[in-house]
Amino acid sequence: MRISIKTFVALLLVVVSLIALVLSSVPTIDQVHDNAMNFVLQAAEGSADQAQYVLAAQLLKLRKFGDVLYKAAHSPDIINGLLPWHLVSWAGATVSANDFGVTLFRQDDRGFVLTTYNTIYGIRRPGYIFLTNLSNPGVSITTGFFSPNSPFRPGNLTSPWTVSNSSVRFSIQPVGLAVAQPNRSLSMQWVGLTALQTTPTTVLSLLTYGGPIHVDGNASNRQYLLTSMRGTALSNYLKAMPISQSGSLVLFDLVTRSFVAGSISDIGASIVNNGTTPRLTPLSSVRDPRVASIVHASYAATDAQWGNTPLTSTGLYALVTCVTPCTFVYWPHDNTLRQGPFWSRFNLDVLVHSFIVVRVVDVNNGAVHSSSSTTSAMVMNLRLMVTVPSDDIVREYINGVQDGLLISFVVICGLCILTTIVAHFVFAALSYMEQDILGLAWVFLFSPMETHVRPHLEGETQQNGDVNLAMISVFKEYSRIWSALKALSRALYTLRAFSPAVVTTPAVSRQSATATTVSKKEVTTIGASVSRGVVSPSESSSLRGSISSPLAIATIDGSQSQKIIEVPYSLNLSANIESSGLWHVPVTSMFVVMDPFMFDPQTEDPMAIHTNHRVILEAFQKFVGQVPGASIDQFYGNRMLIHLNASGRTHKHVLSALSIALKALRVVPQGVSVGVSSSVSLCGYMGPAACKVFTVVSTNVPHAAVMARLVPQLKTLGDFRVLLTWRAVEAAQQEQRTPWRKLGSAAIDPVALNCGFRPIVKVELPGEQPALPPYAFTFVPALPKNLRDNI
Repeated sequence: MRISIKTFVALLLVVVSLIALVLSSVPTIDQVHDNAMNFVLQAAEGSADQAQYVLAAQLLKLRKFGDVLYKAAHSPDIINGLLPWHLVSWAGATVSANDFGVTLFRQDDRGFVLTTYNTIYGIRRPGYIFLTNLSNPGVSITTGFFSPNSPFRPGNLTSPWTVSNSSVRFSIQPVGLAVAQPNRSLSMQWVGLTALQTTPTTVLSLLTYGGPIHVDGNASNRQYLLTSMRGTALSNYLKAMPISQSGSLVLFDLVTRSFVAGSISDIGASIVNNGTTPRLTPLSSVRDPRVASIVHASYAATDAQWGNTPLTSTGLYALVTCVTPCTFVYWPHDNTLRQGPFWSRFNLDVLVHSFIVVRVVDVNNGAVHSSSSTTSAMVMNLRLMVTVPSDDIVREYINGVQDGLLISFVVICGLCILTTIVAHFVFAALSYMEQDILGLAWVFLFSPMETHVRPHLEGETQQNGDVNLAMISVFKEYSRIWSALKALSRALYTLRAFSPAVVTTPAVSRQSATATTVSKKEVTTIGASVSRGVVSPSESSSLRGSISSPLAIATIDGSQSQKIIEVPYSLNLSANIESSGLWHVPVTSMFVVMDPFMFDPQTEDPMAIHTNHRVILEAFQKFVGQVPGASIDQFYGNRMLIHLNASGRTHKHVLSALSIALKALRVVPQGVSVGVSSSVSLCGYMGPAACKVFTVVSTNVPHAAVMARLVPQLKTLGDFRVLLTWRAVEAAQQEQRTPWRKLGSAAIDPVALNCGFRPIVKVELPGEQPALPPYAFTFVPALPKNLRDNI
């Protein structure tokens, strides 16, 4: 596969630019990964530490509060004496300030409950506590709101107490069963997380600290003191803590693997079995999407018992088995939970995907074991999970980095495109010079039929001309190469145009074997109809007739032999020729023939014949006189011979000859035919010393005569009855390579400067190589519309 140098340079610039962009972006991408992880991790750690401190302080306060009440409840017997005001005076202010709950009951389920809320309807009254008297266990309770301080003013002065139906019996509730175990020691201990059903439709989750009491030291008077905190109260504490907008705080118990409280919408307990059994909410059943997605995420871990083999499990497994404090990163896009804040498959993850940092800490305070004479088991192990989404912390930072990278990419792509466009124009001259070099390489290996078959179209830039001169003049290397190419091109094309020996391709040689020649009195028209200078390749015709007359002029000695009289082009002229005053120069000859019917006295008026004759002669004299170095050297009434660049220097002599023909044919009557031929000719003054005459010796005259005599037989030429030999066409195309501003002569017709050439007749000319069948060419004009209308 081969590509142009322009494409290669453009691709190289693009690749280098992209590599530079990637290399320059790697530190930024790596740094933004670390920064984003650190920022979110710090936010999660800060929120977790703060929440851990607050919860631990509340648990410690609850424990100390229970220890104080435990000592006070030993005497007197509050339940038996129906003295709830002692309990209110001891615990009312603390319960009201911290939303604690105090329960004192005995084995027959009689006792008192002190809370800040209505245990039936869940209503609170600021400045009051809710006192429940378990006077008729399993049947009814007596309740009322009272002031926590003496004189314990009731909330309802007219009816301080309210009797309500209730089937609650603390001895059969999970918390009562736990604290009433026979082997439980006489001390306050953590009971753990339990569910308490206060009404058939109301259930609470409680963190309870309590123990049995022997009132007044009497073992038969066994009572039970419980201090507790509702999950709802803990949730209110967590919701009030500062955390990111979409973050969450979740407190759960590791022993029961149940949800305790949190800043989410879930509750800590529910009723199952048709409203008969209270149940804690398992952590796996949490429905809030901020937590549920993490709990059910895919988690890859290693376990020592499996030889550190990766195990695929859920996020719940990671949360309950990690050693606190532990940190995870949750990726919502693939629903995976990964250990550690810096573990990532690609550093690009933080740029293209949002993530959530999960921080898990322990919030236990004090003993969490239930001790007895026979057992010691953990009853509560609280953990706090903090989730902080990256969008809340580093979204603007990530967006800024993404915008910066995108802008850099767009700018580099724009610069690459601009550079590619500039490179295209900068190296455009190389393409044209490459075409010229390839053309020069095939100067002597050509088929005139293939070389000249396509004319210049309207608006098409001639690739043979001096294209992109502005760019060439900017770069000195281009200018030097272009100058050398032009010099070499002129020499090679001139050598080919005026050399009798031309190397041809095998295809051309094979064509020559079947060529129809003029010597056999047969002319084959290979062109198409030419009318007003337009060639239509869809039409073709053949023409036969005698053309023996031109051959009578073909030789100097009058014989009809194929004698080559052209002197080959040579830079080293012999001393004899130089000393004789003769010279070799490229000469262009025009042979003008007027049809006989224009001068037939039997059909034409003598004055009309004279007028036509005078118009034709004056037209050619006028236009020939405008061209330096051009002269009418022979005139025989119905034909004339014109030489250019023979006796004087003619600038672009082939184009000048074509211009003379075009200008004259526009003004002369119908019936004038022109043949044009070029070759290196021997020129100079010849003859006796006393009477030397300027003479041109070459094959131009017979060749041009053949062209002119063929014109009347080619009806396809239309009004522009001009034929050129292939050598004349070669020279004309070489002269067309110079742009308009360098012509230096106003005598050249624009049609001649821009026209193309098309082979129309295959003909054998005297003096040519038999292996190369020359062609007679017509021209195909290519003009802007405003000029074409004037033709």
